[in-house]
Amino acid sequence: MIRVMFVCLGNICRSPMAEFIFKDMVKKIGKEKEFQIASSATSGEEIINGVGNPVYLPAKKELQKHGIDCGEKRAVRLSAEDYDRYDYLLGMDSMNMKDMEKITGHKCGGKMVKLLSFTGKNDDIADPWFYGNFDKTYSDIERGCRAFLECVAP
Repeated sequence: MIRVMFVCLGNICRSPMAEFIFKDMVKKIGKEKEFQIASSATSGEEIINGVGNPVYLPAKKELQKHGIDCGEKRAVRLSAEDYDRYDYLLGMDSMNMKDMEKITGHKCGGKMVKLLSFTGKNDDIADPWFYGNFDKTYSDIERGCRAFLECVAP
């Protein structure tokens, strides 16, 4: 079992998009039983009184445009224990990576890397919450997930 955690700031846009894009990819190749896939936030700002906000509607609509359902996913926060629970912790941008180091107590590298590093570039995936371009975010995440999948399940 390969355990994968996608991580972004609030767990309402990029990381849930990555979670469900990747789940869709592994299902299409018949390997969904070989993976445990989740997503989380570095911040608690989308979690109020212990209850996470749902996937941001424009992100949910972008997934639906591609035939992907994210169900009732709600934001959860990354924990220090997640470092030991998952084989890969894949961040969306440089700030996520710094925050992941603080939360887990581990340095980036090895199993804790940016998603787009699997494409051969160390680019950030821009947060569409701030710039609104959900189709570009989807495209970047899909490219990163495809490259990651080729690395772990060739």
